[in-house]
Amino acid sequence: ALEHDDDPHRFVGRLTALLAPGGRLVVEVPNVDCVWTSWFGAKCENWYLPFHRVHFSRQSLRNLLEVQGLTIEVEENICAATMGHSIANWCGRPYSAIFFLVGVMLRPVQWLAEKLTGRPSALRIIAVQPE
Repeated sequence: ALEHDDDPHRFVGRLTALLAPGGRLVVEVPNVDCVWTSWFGAKCENWYLPFHRVHFSRQSLRNLLEVQGLTIEVEENICAATMGHSIANWCGRPYSAIFFLVGVMLRPVQWLAEKLTGRPSALRIIAVQPE
């Protein structure tokens, strides 16, 4: 939900206040620096305007968590199901079962492209509250 909040610094601050020393915060967000943003532009599902209020790259997500005093423990590339939505947006059509099936069929291509470029559709970071 981080990308849906107008003030991600405050949001993460509220979450870290709930963590015990040594506790872990797992954050997963769409990556606006994914390989597909250059293909689909503003139609890429990762933008998801107006619902995604804030957009993250790997560096901006790292910075947000480190500013809150968290230590990055693990970073993971996630291949999120975005192709069907992005293609529907590109075609100017509402997302439907047809676009879902297109996304499923393109999933291996999506995974391979994201793996080869190192620019995944989503980012997951596990960060630790200092003891």
